[in-house]
Amino acid sequence: MFDALASLLVFDLAGLDPASPTGAALHFFVMDVAKILVLLTTVIYLMGWLRALLTPERVRAMMRGRSGPGARLMAVGLGAVTPFCSCSSIPLFNGFVEAGIPLGVTLSFLIASPMVNQVAVVVLAGVLFNSLRSVF
Repeated sequence: MFDALASLLVFDLAGLDPASPTGAALHFFVMDVAKILVLLTTVIYLMGWLRALLTPERVRAMMRGRSGPGARLMAVGLGAVTPFCSCSSIPLFNGFVEAGIPLGVTLSFLIASPMVNQVAVVVLAGVLFNSLRSVF
C-alpha cells in the first residue's frame, strides 16, 4: 500500500525515473514518511485509549494483594504499557505503598513506568519485523 502510494506520487505524478538516484531516494522518503505517519497515528491513538482505560486507581486495584516474582513481572508489564510519566508514577508509587503492596513490586513498577517509550517499542518491532521478513 505504501509502495503503491509512493510510486503514484513520485513516478506517476512527479514524473521521476525509478532508476534515477533522485527518484529512488524520493520514493523511499515518501514511502517511509507515510508508514511512520500511519504507525505513529495508530500508536498514539491506542496509547490514548489505554491511558483512558487504565487509570491509576485501576492499576492500584490490580496490584493490591500480590507479591512474589509473578507480581514483579506484572508490575513491570503494567509499568511498560501504562503511559504514565514520572510526575504521575510517583503519586501512584505512594498509593501502592499506602495500599500495602510489597516494596519490591512497587519499585519494579516505578522503574519500568517512565523508562519505556511505547512508540519506540512499536517502531522497533516494525523495523525488526521488516528486517526478518527480508532475511527469510
